[in-house]
Amino acid sequence: MTSAPRCICLGARESADIHRWKGKARAISRGPRRSFRERTTYLKAKSMKRLRYKDCNLDAIDARILEALVGDARITIADLARLVGLSSPSVSDRIRRLEEAGAIEGYTLSINPRVLGLPITAWLRIKPIPGQLQKVAEILRGLPEIVECDRVMGEDCFIARAYVQSVDELERLVDHVIPYAMTNTSIVQSSPVKRRLPPILGTPVLRERPI
Repeated sequence: MTSAPRCICLGARESADIHRWKGKARAISRGPRRSFRERTTYLKAKSMKRLRYKDCNLDAIDARILEALVGDARITIADLARLVGLSSPSVSDRIRRLEEAGAIEGYTLSINPRVLGLPITAWLRIKPIPGQLQKVAEILRGLPEIVECDRVMGEDCFIARAYVQSVDELERLVDHVIPYAMTNTSIVQSSPVKRRLPPILGTPVLRERPI
């Protein structure tokens, strides 16, 4: 035989205590309450922080983070935080915003072409014959030996960088372009200035990155 549920009756004082404790629990879960003005100021500051990166207004800490990442893209967030004197979450947030703004386009690996059996580096200056500019651009995109190419102003139209095994291979590479353009080829002897980060905040970053 089941017993009827017991009904607990609370007095006015007990009921008031329960309501008071419920109110405290709600306040704790919601966090500190902000006035409308405080909330507006907070959101505006957060928005301006994001716009700062989109307008390329980097500060000294951003520059140190970028320099460290260029020097070693595998550096840990903890090491970066110690380097710039911020907490790890703050550094992570800065990196995320730099990525979203396009200041950091990606993380890559630098390999020495000589190790791959490509000891010769050459620059090709290319001037397409009339009406063949797009054709030449298509040919250059299809040649794996061409690792980068820029369209420039002046007498030449394209400047391309290539890595090859030998002079004979360089000659065969140029032969792909000759029917559609005039070329001028220079073999690199050495690189007094290797590829590096451009100046940030008016201060050049001296660390060089091998190509």
